[in-house]
This record gives sequence, structure tokens and C-alpha cells, in this order.
Amino acid sequence: MSSLDLEIPSYELVRPLGQGGTASVGLYKHRALERLAAVKFFMNEPIGWRSFKTEALALGGLSGIPNVTDVYDAGVTSSGIPYLVMPYYSGPSVQRLCAHGGMQLVDALRIARLVGAALAELHSRSMVHGDIKPSNILTDSNGAPYLADFGTASLANSSNDHYAFTPAFAAPELLSGNPAPSPASDTYSMAATVWAMLEGHPPRVIPESSNTV
Repeated sequence: MSSLDLEIPSYELVRPLGQGGTASVGLYKHRALERLAAVKFFMNEPIGWRSFKTEALALGGLSGIPNVTDVYDAGVTSSGIPYLVMPYYSGPSVQRLCAHGGMQLVDALRIARLVGAALAELHSRSMVHGDIKPSNILTDSNGAPYLADFGTASLANSSNDHYAFTPAFAAPELLSGNPAPSPASDTYSMAATVWAMLEGHPPRVIPESSNTV
């Protein structure tokens, strides 16, 4: 996506925040409320629309769960680009926190406990995140963690055959050909994320791979 300066009601662009495989994220400010928000624009292609619809429905259904990112609004720009408006978490992602040799044990356990409880609530609602990893856990200015990026979420035992995951944090059964993420594979990815928080790298690094989606 060449530009984040896209017209959405009541918001103005402050600066870009990042870009992934199917979406770009920018920091925006509400003109009347002067509240900062993260706006995620998805590709105007089938894979982008699928991720947009998946994440919008997932976050809408999970609204109010502690330590899961919230959603303020969803819509489509005049040029046909789907977007989500979400809270802006100004702290570093867990990936950044553990990038230089790992975190302190007490901090890693605090984040693991809070995000693990959020994940348990997802699973109790028959939902699977599908791509848990340090970069998908954000923190706010107080250090509270939030599980983010639900573009690959699905219902447990779903017949949907469109999945994406990060190999370095994926459960062995996903890498061996089982296409459907499950609560068990989420739990493995959470454990691999805790390992990365402590050691500064995932438990398995795949040779000759970007170790990303």
C-alpha cells in the first residue's frame, strides 16, 4: 500500500507505524476528541478482505476481554480500502522487549500470565488465534500487554482451509501438514513466545527461512 494518507471520517494521519503482509498500520488522531488511534488498512484484494472480515468479527466478539486489543470502528474508504480503528498502544511490542537477550523473569511471567488468561478466554469461546508470537503482543504506556492481530483467527475445528502462521512459533503438527490451527497449537505458540521472552529468540529457528509467515 503506497500511502496511509487515506480519508476516513474524523481522523487525520500522524505517522506510519508499520506494514505487514496484508495490511498497513498508521497512527491517527481523532479531530474532535484528539484521541490517538491505530488504523489498520487492509489490501483491497481477496486475502486482504478475508483478513479484514476475520479480524473485525473476532475483535467485535471479544470486546471487553482483558488484555485483548479492542476495536473502535470498521469501515471502507471511498477508494474501497477496508480498515479497522483500534486503540494505540504506545509501549513496545514484546518482540522489541526481548530483542536484546531476553527479558527479566518477573516481567516475562507477568506478561505470560495475563496473555495466557486472555488466550484461555478465547479458547473457552471456541476461537483460535492462529499466530501467537512476540510481535503480536503489544504493550501500553504502563506495560500492560495486549494480544493483537486476529487476521488469522478461526473457530476451533473450522473447515476453513485458509491459514497463515509463523513457522518459528508454529506447533509441529502445523509444519507437518495438518492445516488447521487448534487450541493446542495456540498453546504451543504461547509457550514458544514465553521461551523467546526469556531467551531472546524462538526455541526453533528454521534454516534458510525468514522464520516469518
